Amino acid sequence: MLVKKVKQYVNLSESWDMKLLVVIFFLVMEDILNGIYKEMFWKF
Repeated sequence: MLVKKVKQYVNLSESWDMKLLVVIFFLVMEDILNGIYKEMFWKF
């Protein structure tokens, strides 16, 4: 799952700025991927 990966990266990164960036990055990527899947699904 994405959540486990995020937790692993957060544990690896030491500064709070990096943790925040990584979490935001994963959330945005998940939204984009979900949007792509929905668009592809609705087109076909």
